[in-house]
Amino acid sequence: MWQKRQAAKLLMDRLFDVQAAGIGPGRLFLLLPAAGWSEMSVSSLEEGLKLIGAQVLLPSMDQCEAVSDRPSARFLAVLVGNSAQVLSAATRVNTSMQDLADRSRLWEAHFADDGDAGGLACEAAVPSSLHTVVANGGSPGMSDAPMPRINPGLRSTSSGGGGGQLTAPEQQEQQQQQQTETTVTEERQQQEQQKQQQQQQQQREREQDDQQQQHQQQQQQQQQQQQEQQQREQQQQQLLQQKKNRRHQDEQVQRQQQEQQQQQLQQEQQQ
Repeated sequence: MWQKRQAAKLLMDRLFDVQAAGIGPGRLFLLLPAAGWSEMSVSSLEEGLKLIGAQVLLPSMDQCEAVSDRPSARFLAVLVGNSAQVLSAATRVNTSMQDLADRSRLWEAHFADDGDAGGLACEAAVPSSLHTVVANGGSPGMSDAPMPRINPGLRSTSSGGGGGQLTAPEQQEQQQQQQTETTVTEERQQQEQQKQQQQQQQQREREQDDQQQQHQQQQQQQQQQQQEQQQREQQQQQLLQQKKNRRHQDEQVQRQQQEQQQQQLQQEQQQ
């Protein structure tokens, strides 16, 4: 996934370089398959774009459903922000579309052009808020009529006359955006550090548990060895005692036999 995001970012960077897009506020028009509208309209994606200071304009669900039954159905998503914000937002949109493709909800056919090289033969749903923006160059009924081919690009709306220089409000907005991105990055780094610290703490606890278990096992082995040694010593003592008892019994028997023999001799002598 990281490689896919990096590839999308590099493509967008290349597009901006070719079109010489400025760093000021602008719009990026994305023509996407209607099957991906539900993924673009989820609140988590919108909140993520707000965090980076970008905005996305989408057609309504009714507008999208009006053309969704056509094989070449599209909808127009408009990303609003400065160059860095739009680039980050476009990368997130690409990730969402890639997730749908990975789950087999989007196929190559969804991105195929049914028309000839001179135009895109498809019908697209357009955000309602965009109708007044395109009124000078198109028809307000664009959502109900075929759209011409659109070259996605960042169209700078900066009114400064300094060849891309930012006005004071725009510079302030850019600084605020940079601060926001820095804050988000720092929060992510802190979360990652906390996660690493938790993992390290868990690892230390596991190592301590392992050491305690090993110590307990060693103690049990020592106790068992001591018990076995004591049993062997007791058995040896018992064997020695048994030998002593037998020797004593043998001596008694011998004395008795000797006494009997002496008595017999005395009796024979008396006779």
